[in-house]
Amino acid sequence: MKPLNTILFSFFLVFQLPAQTGLLKKAEKMMAELDFQGAIQLLENSKVKRTSSRRSALLGECYRRSGYFEEAEKRFRQVEDWSDVRPTYMLHFARTLQRAEKYPEALAYYQRYLGSVPSDPLAREQAAACRDIQALQSRGTGWWEAQPLGINSEYREFSPAIYERGLVFCSDRPVEGLANYQDAWTGEGFLDLFHCSRKTLDATLCGSYTYSPPEVFNEALSSRFHEASAHFSADFEEVFFTGNAPGSGKGRDDAGLLRLGIHHARRLPGNKGWTDPIPLSINSGEYSVMNPCLSRDGRRLYFSSDMPGGHGGLDLYYADRVNGVWGPPFNLGPDINTQGSEVFPYFSLDGLLYFSSDGWAGLGGLDIFFSREEKTGIWSAPYNPGAPINSSSDDFGFIWEETGTCGYFSSDRRGGAGKDDLFSFRKIAHPIDLEIQDAETRAYLGGGFLTAACRPDTLRVIDGRARWEIPHNACCELLVQIPHYLPGLAIRCTYNLPPGEPIQLLISLTPNPVYTLEGVVFQESTGLPLEDVEVQIFDRDTGRMTATYLTNFSGRFEVEVTPGACYEIKALKNGYVQAYAIGPCVAIGGKSRSYQLKVYMER
Repeated sequence: MKPLNTILFSFFLVFQLPAQTGLLKKAEKMMAELDFQGAIQLLENSKVKRTSSRRSALLGECYRRSGYFEEAEKRFRQVEDWSDVRPTYMLHFARTLQRAEKYPEALAYYQRYLGSVPSDPLAREQAAACRDIQALQSRGTGWWEAQPLGINSEYREFSPAIYERGLVFCSDRPVEGLANYQDAWTGEGFLDLFHCSRKTLDATLCGSYTYSPPEVFNEALSSRFHEASAHFSADFEEVFFTGNAPGSGKGRDDAGLLRLGIHHARRLPGNKGWTDPIPLSINSGEYSVMNPCLSRDGRRLYFSSDMPGGHGGLDLYYADRVNGVWGPPFNLGPDINTQGSEVFPYFSLDGLLYFSSDGWAGLGGLDIFFSREEKTGIWSAPYNPGAPINSSSDDFGFIWEETGTCGYFSSDRRGGAGKDDLFSFRKIAHPIDLEIQDAETRAYLGGGFLTAACRPDTLRVIDGRARWEIPHNACCELLVQIPHYLPGLAIRCTYNLPPGEPIQLLISLTPNPVYTLEGVVFQESTGLPLEDVEVQIFDRDTGRMTATYLTNFSGRFEVEVTPGACYEIKALKNGYVQAYAIGPCVAIGGKSRSYQLKVYMER
């Protein structure tokens, strides 16, 4: 007979299971509609008191998707039986731990997840990042510095864009005259575009500004819903931004689920505001289209979307504009897109594509990466610049100033004023202009490579001139290798230089000394040179034949020999007796030299 408490518990469990199952299904339906706040309220306020692993996992996922990561970690830790929940929730728990910089524990959960889903490339990528986290954390040291802007508030500020002499960004800070609706996804206010002007403090220091108090960018572009991530044409006559409107998702006309789309407006003549925004034809009520980035010639628009047929959550796409009409979207492909999300594309003046991703190996949340299109549709491996550009939190919305030495990005890293903040950054690495010359003739030398102990990459030297960068507060060994020349090594330290100060460097290379063995084969009886004699060259120490040569009409032969080796020669010709001769021992070091030898043969 069962104990009384066991009987009562069994009755209680049987009574609760149907109620809890219905509750969880309803919560999952709300999550599928991106109503995470509604799902949280349903799960937290339910009268069903028993906590199940599935319920804890759903709450953990809702809090994670809403940006409340500490609460998400707490709920995920309440999962007692991971076999009772979807495997992806274990993956998301690992990502939550990685974001909290609990890398060893995150790695353990990635490995545990990979035990059941071994083919998941996203989990393998992030597990590798956890193993190599120190290298990522230190990668940007000496290359960048970053600091938050003074215009940040307790609200969200992110996705900066340079507009003429000012800065445009999005924020959910309250706007007088606009109703304070809440987004069902985040539970926070809807975003609007804001603008502030900039005043230069130091013309010699990139990014040295003071900022005016932010104001709504333009009322014609504002609505009761989202306006965010603006991007302007090169002449500032057009603006593209992410927004939504009633009815854009499943027929809802309130502040609930609304799909995102890209909207376009033109500046009115005389700088008198903007036209009413028009949604682009690439938008859809079935999926979101967001984060626009217009090419400098205005013909191509890059953006993020979760449209069907992609590689993961959000992918990067582009569409071309021909005669004012937008063509179909094209996916940038697996060189860029992953099973995770790729968002906020941006092109620098030198053609690098910057974007944020949580699918490539990173420090935690979204990390900023860059890549270059090497051939049409083929991109270089995305590179993570490490801290301080990236952190264990979400880092996104990266842009450069025109100078290419400073810029802005967004992050929700710890220590900021609000949930998302704007940051400025600048390069503190030192541009180094190198000239590679022949030490004797002063001629410029190309066709080689430059490597540095302080950099992971290699630079091709084309015409004897090269421009690179080395980190601040470091010593760097630079090695130049040009064919037919001895390697050139130079060491430059940047400890006592102002951040970013350029360096000039001349590296002179000495021609690689060439040692040759030159000889003539004679007929001994006549003293005349012998043609078509096979001359075999042997290393006396190893007995190995190193070269063969067929004499010309003058009986001559010439071969290149190695410093430090001693040689002997064998001569063979039909109708003649083999001849042997002891050759030279070649010196090590010194200038180029030719060793002379005569060989005599008898019939």
